[in-house]
Amino acid sequence: MVLTCLVVCAEAQALQVLDRILRDLGMETEHSADFAEADQRLHANRFDAVILDCADEQGASGLVASLRKTSANRTALVVAMVDSQNNVREVFAKGANFVLYKPIIPERAATSLRAAR
Repeated sequence: MVLTCLVVCAEAQALQVLDRILRDLGMETEHSADFAEADQRLHANRFDAVILDCADEQGASGLVASLRKTSANRTALVVAMVDSQNNVREVFAKGANFVLYKPIIPERAATSLRAAR
């Protein structure tokens, strides 16, 4: 069974790193640059995991709340990409299961995503 992951991020470098790691883990990926498009995908498809950039915490929180309401994605693993501006405790409280710290460093991200898988 192939696992699927939706990556919600507009940073090209982070997408490239995450895509490579997820492929190595045997996961298929889809990308979305904005929360509105991601929300539409979450209502149309099932994903095993969602990785989202929390640069816009309000948008990210809204997307997590929305995906938890869908029957297909209610149990999806949520991985939040955070930086020093984010309140990590608050990110977990809003529904994230794991965090990745930006900038996304391949070795550190691979270790975290292996654990999440």
